Amino acid sequence: AVIKAKPAAAKGQYLRSVVVSTTMGPGIKVNPLKAKE
Repeated sequence: AVIKAKPAAAKGQYLRSVVVSTTMGPGIKVNPLKAKE
């Protein structure tokens, strides 16, 4: 949903980092390039 909302005029790398976490849990970093797979 975030990538679909990217403006057409935006250039370069759109997502620099992605972190997934539960409400009170630690965050887990996700590689945005591999998250598409």
